[in-house]
Amino acid sequence: MALLWQKTTGNADYQVRSAGNTVRLYKDGVFHSHYNPRLKATRAVWDLLLLPALMRPPGGVQKVLLLGLGGGAVVHLLNHFVKPQHITAIELDPVHCQIAKRFFNVRYDNCELVNGDAIQWVGRKSRYKRPPTFNLIIDDLYGEEDREPVRAVAASTDWANQLTRLLTNDGMLVSNFVTGSELRQSAYTNCQKTRKLFASIYQFSNPNYQNCIAAMSRTPLQRPQFKSNLSDFPELRSARYQNSFAFRKLK
Repeated sequence: MALLWQKTTGNADYQVRSAGNTVRLYKDGVFHSHYNPRLKATRAVWDLLLLPALMRPPGGVQKVLLLGLGGGAVVHLLNHFVKPQHITAIELDPVHCQIAKRFFNVRYDNCELVNGDAIQWVGRKSRYKRPPTFNLIIDDLYGEEDREPVRAVAASTDWANQLTRLLTNDGMLVSNFVTGSELRQSAYTNCQKTRKLFASIYQFSNPNYQNCIAAMSRTPLQRPQFKSNLSDFPELRSARYQNSFAFRKLK
């Protein structure tokens, strides 16, 4: 891979590399995101963050909260396949925000990039007495430790409660876990009180990655709706694409 750009600030090393038409973001050796303008679907982890939204009827996701921008791959996916009215993306690292705009072409009128601490932002918002705002929340908050990705906040009952307070009555919460074991230890699968907050819980995975994505919906999710939505897009309806991921119902 060719090195397009590199920056070192304090103890952090950022690299943007290219492989053909694909641009990849690395921070301290951790692969954070990739972008290929010629491909609408990635067949990678970022698709797994998108796919749960396609279990909702078309037009059912209008306002999205993205916690952790990375390079912004999910923003492209959401805007192509879901077309939400507004995306609020919270990113702690200002360099990631710069890279997303410069190298990943995250420049959408419907996407508000907020450089700030997502954990504090959620805590403040969840305490306010106001109607829930978001149809979809994607929790992809990760840092780096010893060149490995680590969650920035534990998927605890308290964290789940804070996020759920920001969801509309028909809203969905999607959370990224590095491994299936991490998901099984989370409140979403390990705490009955938290599980009762949701009508449906699904797990999404990709055979080429360890990550497991949990999708928790406050209203029941239907497989026929998911299959119908996939069939609407040439990029998603092929057998080759649908063999690139697996999903199963946990509740």
